[in-house]
This record gives sequence, structure tokens and C-alpha cells, in this order.
Amino acid sequence: MHFAHFFNVLAIAAALAQAAPAPPAVGDALVARNAATDVRTTASAHIERDTATPEDHHLHRRNIITRYTRMRQGDNLLLHSGVNIVCNLLSVGRATQVAVPALSGVSNNLDVMGNALGQHVSSATGAQVSGALLSVHWATSNSQTPAITSLEWQTLLFAMYQVLPGSGWDYVTATFSYGGQALSVFMTLT
Repeated sequence: MHFAHFFNVLAIAAALAQAAPAPPAVGDALVARNAATDVRTTASAHIERDTATPEDHHLHRRNIITRYTRMRQGDNLLLHSGVNIVCNLLSVGRATQVAVPALSGVSNNLDVMGNALGQHVSSATGAQVSGALLSVHWATSNSQTPAITSLEWQTLLFAMYQVLPGSGWDYVTATFSYGGQALSVFMTLT
């Protein structure tokens, strides 16, 4: 009896597999469906770099905060929690005569600092970079810890840091609207 039921299920599965369309090929091809004619067309993705850059997807034309673009006032980031944070105010200044290293020299530190903030243990973190201390701290208008993941913190820190190199400034403050409250993030080199 059990064998008969097993073979019936197997026959149904085989019939469904034959009726299903073949999955698209995996690789560098992008498959698009034209709804009007239901014809599939294939376009090759020719990205010759290992990582995406702003030019790949025209990120510089959007108001989205990314690791690849410099933060600007009005930029936003949709968080994993579903909250959209918007940079309402971006201010910069110079408090010391510390040389600001290029992003490539501090990227590992920014990743580590983002991980530290994402652990929700402290509202501040720092790292030694090129003989200076790069520090970050945040505060909210209602003193609650924001639900921001490590990856989201890294994205914010990368975008904020890109405001500094070549500008003559050594600190940047970003104030965000965050789910009905204000979130201020202060980054400085001393």
C-alpha cells in the first residue's frame, strides 16, 4: 500500500517537472521577460571589476547612502528594520591639524567600528589610523539605542568618512531623522 502511494507521488512529481519551464541559465547573463510578447531576451553583464562601484549602477545620481558615495544632506538609507533614515543636516569642521588619510587607508577600521556599533554595547568607538585617533559616537533624541545593524553602521560610516579626505575638514556630524526621532552621528580625527 505504501509503495503504491509512493509511486503515485513520484508520478505526479515527474509530471509537474515536465510541465514546468526550464530555469534560466546561471552565469553572467541577465534574463528579462517582455510581458507583451512573452519572449525572453538575454543581455550580458560586462562588469570587469571584482566589486561594484558607483558608476556601475549610477549610484551617484540617487539620494541613497552607500559605501561607495559621499554622504550629502537629503540622502537616505532604508534599514533592515523597515525604517528609512534621512540625513537632515551634514556639518563639517576642522578642530586639529591632523592629516586625513585616504579611504583606502581606513576602510578596515571603518568596518571594525561599524561592527562595534552594531553590537549595541556602546554609543562610541574608535580606532588608531595613521597616527591619529578616528572616533565615532552617536546620540538619539530620546536616548534609545537605534535598531541599526553592523552592516548599516558600516554603510553610514563609509559615506560619512568620504566627506573628509581632500576637503580640509577633520570632523563631520550627520543628523538623521530616524522613525520619529533624531539620530546624531559624530565622526572626528584627533
